[in-house]
Amino acid sequence: VHVLIDMAGELKGVPRGLVYVSYPIEDVPTWWGGSQGRMGAAAQQLNPHVLDAMAAAAVAMMRRGHVVAVACMAGMNRSPLMAALIVRHYLGCSGLHALRIVREGRPGALPNETFANLVGGMEAPK
Repeated sequence: VHVLIDMAGELKGVPRGLVYVSYPIEDVPTWWGGSQGRMGAAAQQLNPHVLDAMAAAAVAMMRRGHVVAVACMAGMNRSPLMAALIVRHYLGCSGLHALRIVREGRPGALPNETFANLVGGMEAPK
């Protein structure tokens, strides 16, 4: 692994030679507070422009031969969110198609509706 995108911000002590990107976002289930409670705060953390730029940069690194890994705590919401955005850029497909691909590879991924809707609502990159 050459590049690690950490969606939980939990890595302590980055190994030498590793490109480490820490972009922790809160992972709150959609049933927890709806848009009025903590989910509203979590949704505000999600800057689709930043996430999209990170995914595009990850794909650029991959196309140059680098191995990119994405991690969070359980691998069910935050890292699949970034993985779907990376797939979208890599394949040039819609977010909905990328979401399907990630869910096929990781059954049960992205149960967080806010995250799934963010990806699923994106058109193919230009």
